[in-house]
Amino acid sequence: MSTYHYLPLDLSEVKAEINAAVKEAFAELEKKQSAKPVDDEIYTLAQAAKKLNVCIKTLNNWRNAGLIKSGKVGSRVYIKHSDIELCIVALNSKKSRP
Repeated sequence: MSTYHYLPLDLSEVKAEINAAVKEAFAELEKKQSAKPVDDEIYTLAQAAKKLNVCIKTLNNWRNAGLIKSGKVGSRVYIKHSDIELCIVALNSKKSRP
């Protein structure tokens, strides 16, 4: 059987302990949230192709080759802005090679 020990605490001490625990939990949650990209826009294939200045067929070829990540919702394909930027960086690094 467990034994419980009760410490004599007044209401203000209990409130202070709870307040400190809640503040600590919110600070930790805020740290985790700030590490994630806040506003990562999502583009359709047509929008992404226009942003990359290529045709949709080329964009599909890049998707199939693994040059750019995409996601599907039902039958529709979407590409995140951050993935478009990564693709641009990858393409620029390939161009700079001899």
